[in-house]
Amino acid sequence: MLGFAPGARAVPDRLLQVVPADPLAVVLLDRHGTRETEDNPVTAEHVATALLRHARSMGLFRAVDTTLGVVADVIAIHPELACYPRAIVLFDVQADPLSGGGFRLSGISAGMVVVTGKDHLRVGQAIQSMLNRYAKGDTACLTQRKANGTVIYTLVERRLPEWAPIEWGLVGDCYVITIGAGVFERLASAIGGQANSLDVEEWFVNAHRRCRGPRARWEWYIDFQMLCSRLAAVMGEKPRQVLGKLGLGDVSRGLWTVGPDCRAVDAACLLHAAGRDRYIPITVTGKPTCALDGVIPPESHSGAVIRARPREMIPRVCNACLAARSPSIQRGLTMRWGALESELGISAETDILAQLGPHVVIHDFPRHPLRLPLFQTLLIQIDGSADSVRRALDGLLARAQEWLDARADFVGLEQAEDGVWFVRLGLYGPALAVTERWVILSYSPQAVRENVRYLGAPSTTVTPQ
Repeated sequence: MLGFAPGARAVPDRLLQVVPADPLAVVLLDRHGTRETEDNPVTAEHVATALLRHARSMGLFRAVDTTLGVVADVIAIHPELACYPRAIVLFDVQADPLSGGGFRLSGISAGMVVVTGKDHLRVGQAIQSMLNRYAKGDTACLTQRKANGTVIYTLVERRLPEWAPIEWGLVGDCYVITIGAGVFERLASAIGGQANSLDVEEWFVNAHRRCRGPRARWEWYIDFQMLCSRLAAVMGEKPRQVLGKLGLGDVSRGLWTVGPDCRAVDAACLLHAAGRDRYIPITVTGKPTCALDGVIPPESHSGAVIRARPREMIPRVCNACLAARSPSIQRGLTMRWGALESELGISAETDILAQLGPHVVIHDFPRHPLRLPLFQTLLIQIDGSADSVRRALDGLLARAQEWLDARADFVGLEQAEDGVWFVRLGLYGPALAVTERWVILSYSPQAVRENVRYLGAPSTTVTPQ
């Protein structure tokens, strides 16, 4: 998850040239190597794909909207595309109000551009395999047309909304797949140089440079002003209210990058608000390995010390989630949480959040036996009373244990004699422990215990740079 696979490169300049200059949002990804290696046998995309394929084989997608099933299928082919640089672009999103409150997606215009060079076969086979699932039925219509020398394939699936035609084809050195009318032509114009692209958009180019985009492996950009404007007709001020709870209420656009700094991960963002840019370093960097000294075990392959400020960030995220719900749901959730705190005799704000330090650490020690990339260790710094944090978490987890025991047969929550909490899901699952200076979460009780032993060493402080 944090490490970068062998063969990885920085996001190439070509990606900036194939994305139109006015996207609502865009994610730029480097190539993640050409094949699994002994050191990195699987990637995060492979884990996600396995889960999605199992979900489909169990029939879980039959219970959801067909549009979501298509989105899941597109995600599932992503590992086949991971050896190519690619851009995921969102141009528009629309929603309709529901009679009982809330909103439903009523339109989306988006696409993915894969820079394949001359190696188109693997991408074409992956996309065709996915689309065959829909083209074989009697509810689908597959057509093709030619525009400006490009053959464009169009799939109209009657179970999908009218606004969701799927189109794909080869444009120059890129393979393009889109959803929504007119999106293919819009991307093709940028690829062919007939329309302005991100590499000439002044603010983006400056943000890309300041956030070290030329060496980033992942980069994403959001035009918040445009997003709120598109949704305002139906949702009013709610999108801006949600952003306000996240501390982004006055932000018009933002760009984030993630890249390597030796064994450490370097992440930064640039936000534009009230006519000014604000640069925010997300991870602690400086000397090549200073962010790892004394906190991340030397056996780890990669890690990041993040300026997360959880005592501020966690309430912001919770409040933003509440703000996205209807007023009645907000009141109900707030009342139930307050009743739970009173019953347990705790205050999450006082007993947990107020005791946390400003840093969160992520690393891959001990590495999962199968090298699964999502199985990392998370350390949340404590600079107050560890006893207070431990008592409050024990109370909350004990209540969660009671709830699961009464309702779930296949999953449970247990606390070992040494105080380590873990999810019981077949083999031992995710686990948590509280030490004097850290809340430790990892993929198994044994992984947590190995980190507890390591952090018992004298040098465990994080020195902000």
